[in-house]
Amino acid sequence: MIGTVLSHLLRRKLRSLSFPAQRGRDAKATTAEALECFELGAHAALTKARPQAIAALELRIPWYRRFFFWEGCACGLSGRHALAPWGNPDLARMTSRYRAMHFTGYGFWNGVARVYHLPRVPLTRERWAVVPDYDRLSPLIAGGAAFAITCAHGVLDSAVLERVKVAGNPDWTRAAFHGCGRALWFLYMHDVGLLEAAIEAHPEASSELIEGVGVAIAFTQLSRPRRILATIDRFPPAMQPGLLRGAGICLYQSIEEDPAIRPFISRIKEQRLRQAHS
Repeated sequence: MIGTVLSHLLRRKLRSLSFPAQRGRDAKATTAEALECFELGAHAALTKARPQAIAALELRIPWYRRFFFWEGCACGLSGRHALAPWGNPDLARMTSRYRAMHFTGYGFWNGVARVYHLPRVPLTRERWAVVPDYDRLSPLIAGGAAFAITCAHGVLDSAVLERVKVAGNPDWTRAAFHGCGRALWFLYMHDVGLLEAAIEAHPEASSELIEGVGVAIAFTQLSRPRRILATIDRFPPAMQPGLLRGAGICLYQSIEEDPAIRPFISRIKEQRLRQAHS
């Protein structure tokens, strides 16, 4: 019952997100696809769908959108565990794949919870002691939270950057800025002028913001590598190396997340992208 209520609430919040500054019909369609896959995963986890049902859902989704599905599943698991007096959502995960997307999704829930005053998943070390890759991947929780907060705010300003900083933890803060960069791409998709201005307004975080934008450019266009490069080439030359690093992170992470994706990534012929993730 609680899961169904949380699923309805999360669906309402996701569908209320507005991206009026995006440019082109393609941007709207891309965003709608990503959010639909995310919502599908979150609903499945929140309503305790059987593993077989979740596996069937995954097969309905194109390989290049499954990242969003599993991020949504992780977000839903966090929603279910937010009120639990013990443990963490990773104990209930339904696959050993998509580890980075799981941690990002755990953070997404906590970001939504901060914005809308919902229960959060505690991040105390004892709660996560049984998760062997927690220390390596936990900064992604900060990135996921920052992404959600930035999208909900609708703009990246100094107040948002201050809000997502993690006191005494520079690794988590850098990951949070990275998440803000990914959110910028969704807020201003294909409007290079607005993206450039948003990045330049925050020089203290510009490196992470640029890489975050590059990651999001690649993840949202993963099936069209030429489009990734064409998008990056529209940015000022000084930003392009950082954007390519971000795209390379996406390609490398794709293979790490799901080895079945390796054949698709291996088919990429564009030399700059191949060099970026090698």
